[in-house]
Amino acid sequence: MNDKTQSPDDHSQPSPMNSIEAVCDVFEDVWRKAVGAGQEPPPIEEFLRRAPHIEPNKLFAELLKVEFQLRQEHGHTVAQ
Repeated sequence: MNDKTQSPDDHSQPSPMNSIEAVCDVFEDVWRKAVGAGQEPPPIEEFLRRAPHIEPNKLFAELLKVEFQLRQEHGHTVAQ
């Protein structure tokens, strides 16, 4: 007996990585936590792999903007 209250096709629970904005938010959070703990920030490529359903060029451009902003906030010189 396999009584499930939610079918596998039920998309009422949105994926945390279902939009460029969501991926950027997660990237920013992970970046801040890593740097705050004295660790290297996560590579952008990791987040491109996490969201293969999002157009990679657009996602890369937005993640790069977030990383530039974060690095500037932390006193890094960023050439644009």
